[in-house]
Amino acid sequence: MLKEEEAIFISKKLAEMGIDAIEVTRGNESIKSVRENNLGAAKIAKNIDKPVILIGGNREKEILENILNETEIEYFSMSRPLTCEPDLVKKWEMGEMVKAKCISCNRCYTTPGKRCIFNLKK
Repeated sequence: MLKEEEAIFISKKLAEMGIDAIEVTRGNESIKSVRENNLGAAKIAKNIDKPVILIGGNREKEILENILNETEIEYFSMSRPLTCEPDLVKKWEMGEMVKAKCISCNRCYTTPGKRCIFNLKK
């Protein structure tokens, strides 16, 4: 795993080379890891002039809105939560303040068609 200073340095160099965006993840989704990832992504976003995409563990609309409003992070990647609930963003738009059902079990990667195990017909 990169140290924070290394990640910022590499992100700056990639931005100088013309990369379109930087996607930031720690690859583990413990609560501590999610917080550290969010802080690291926010520092990277503050130091480069390219969009930063945050991935990993953010499952609540309120938290995502806070990150958007309080940092320079512009985008979120939510592959597994949207695999589990394709209508999640629509629920949020309709005012349902639900947390994503995805538990990050990664079993969707082993199913036919990469489907969430909670959505498989029995």
